[in-house]
Amino acid sequence: MASVGELGIGLEQMSRYVSPVNPAVYPHLTLVLLGIGLFFMAWFFVYEQPFSLVLEFCSCYSGLAFMFNSTLHRARNKCC
Repeated sequence: MASVGELGIGLEQMSRYVSPVNPAVYPHLTLVLLGIGLFFMAWFFVYEQPFSLVLEFCSCYSGLAFMFNSTLHRARNKCC
């Protein structure tokens, strides 16, 4: 790969990179994108998800039990 000196271009001649998004709007952009994502996730779970409510609770609680068991196992064996 060629370096800047080999190309014959000095740093003074190069244009500085400017981000297309102003860093001052990052918090607002985060909230907007998070809201859009939550809207489409809710849409999917309400209209497209084929599971019944009972199966959803069963899957949630089985995942919770798995995570809780893993936490207890890690604390009991004192490993990182």
